Amino acid sequence: MNSSSSSEKVSQVNHSPPHHQAHIDQVGQLYDRLLQAENDQITHKNHTIHKKLKFPQTKTYQNISDINDWLSHHLDLAGDAHILDAGCGVGGTLFSLLNQNRTGIGITLSPKQVEIARSAAAQLGLGSKVKFIQGSYDDAFEDTFDLVVSIEALTHSVELSESIKNLAQHLNPGGQIVLVEDMAKPEKKVDSIAEIFTKSWQLQKLYTTSDYQIGLGQANLELVKAVDLTTFVTARKWPIPLLKVMWQLIQRVPSNIKGAKDIFIGGLVLETLYAQGFMSYQVLIARKA
Repeated sequence: MNSSSSSEKVSQVNHSPPHHQAHIDQVGQLYDRLLQAENDQITHKNHTIHKKLKFPQTKTYQNISDINDWLSHHLDLAGDAHILDAGCGVGGTLFSLLNQNRTGIGITLSPKQVEIARSAAAQLGLGSKVKFIQGSYDDAFEDTFDLVVSIEALTHSVELSESIKNLAQHLNPGGQIVLVEDMAKPEKKVDSIAEIFTKSWQLQKLYTTSDYQIGLGQANLELVKAVDLTTFVTARKWPIPLLKVMWQLIQRVPSNIKGAKDIFIGGLVLETLYAQGFMSYQVLIARKA
């Protein structure tokens, strides 16, 4: 099912539209800062920096501790699948999905993430099966794929439907696209503090579940499964006045010493939005006819 004869064939990406470039640069810098803040979580045994989930210790969730484990247990994936991770972080998702015959390509805006992912792949003996490149999921690829997975990455898209269309056109017939995202609930008016989250995390807007489903439809993809993992998200409700004061204070700090403090505050706001019932953590699995 592989579209390329060898995993040595790395996708070539084109430059993104000029009006997107400033946003792309900002998101890349955000990922670098976030990586620095979470560096202590990245070990040789754990290469994921996705949302922490708390699964119950039951037979159903045995050996499942994070979203990568969940995907490994639930995806129907051919043994020789060629995989694209759009927004790959430091490679954890690809590492968990690869086997003897599968190959993969990871793409991220962060050069630091690429560096760490390549090093980890070499240490794990996966250097011949997986490639990591710096670029945008809105760019064109030479390869086509049996699976495209994107975890907590499309939330940064400038035009969500166009990003999904671009990924969809690189799917082989019958191929799957899996989107895992923080999604606003369309039936609720999101709290005003959401603006802190969107600004701190460089989001164009807070996309809803409906936005993602519409995007899949416009890309001629059939939604075959939707799974709500919100119940496994640990969310604390922080005092809203405190969040607003913290945000105002951090805006006065020079950008060169701000570090990841604004990202941290944005994370507290996201937790609060979850605790208030405004957000959901969804897995959408769609297939190309």
